[in-house]
Amino acid sequence: MKTGAMGGQWGNRIGYVLLPFAIGLKSNPLDYVKEAKAVIDRKKSSLEPLYTYFVVYLVLKLFGIKVVGKLNHKLFFNTTLWFTNVPGPEQEVTFYGHDLTYIAPSCYGQPNALMIRVVSYIDKLTFVISADEETIPDPQRLCDDLEESLQLIKTTVLARESVKNK
Repeated sequence: MKTGAMGGQWGNRIGYVLLPFAIGLKSNPLDYVKEAKAVIDRKKSSLEPLYTYFVVYLVLKLFGIKVVGKLNHKLFFNTTLWFTNVPGPEQEVTFYGHDLTYIAPSCYGQPNALMIRVVSYIDKLTFVISADEETIPDPQRLCDDLEESLQLIKTTVLARESVKNK
């Protein structure tokens, strides 16, 4: 970016949204999706991400990076699950002349039991799961259960669409 250019800024501006995570059995798999979408839409339209960014920025300017690190660690340590979705590129990306087949960012050492990242790349979704093996002794089973749940949701949506089109 040119100095003094309008329209953007360098750097990351990250705000957080804390969502309640409810576990329960429902007869319709789409009920989970509808509930989650309603909560996320409500949170996205709130000022929570802006406030969290502003508070972290203010603490950084007033007290320094060590205090922000302690604040973030305390917040993240008391969080059960991190879930992040990152929209990836819609066109194929090459790296030194080699086509990328997928993008899977990872993170190590977070102070919580489970972190799920979802990244889209072209027409594919990649799920990257980091799990504390003391809390989740069989992370592969968690991946299988997640895959089964997504397949169940997909089957339900396709069944509804076929009934609607008849």
